[in-house]
Amino acid sequence: MVVPARSANSPIRIALPQSSPLAVPPTVDLAPDVKASARGPVLPGDTRAVNWFEQASAAEASGDWDLAITLVSPYAECFSADHHRHHNHLWHLDLLVLAQRFDELTELARTDPHARRRLNRALRDQAGGD
Repeated sequence: MVVPARSANSPIRIALPQSSPLAVPPTVDLAPDVKASARGPVLPGDTRAVNWFEQASAAEASGDWDLAITLVSPYAECFSADHHRHHNHLWHLDLLVLAQRFDELTELARTDPHARRRLNRALRDQAGGD
């Protein structure tokens, strides 16, 4: 098999079937000032192509928990065979705690052991901090 040469800067493109767990997730409702693109949401004033992970990290760093949660949740999956999706699930739970969305976390904790542990830790931290 001959692999065509490519420059160091050219992206590798892989076509995924729609049923693939790595395929683009369905559209999510975003804040009014966030536009969607083929690669995901684009933050206002940003003209470069940015992936959802960079946007979610920037939103988390700026304390915009709602936007970060909106960007991470489509890529989060509990007990996924894809370790990235599982890590995103744990990140999603951390963002819920930072946003103080304890009702949402409590609902997830009914069936999700990770959410249950994260909720318990958050409540323990709150009790110890008073």
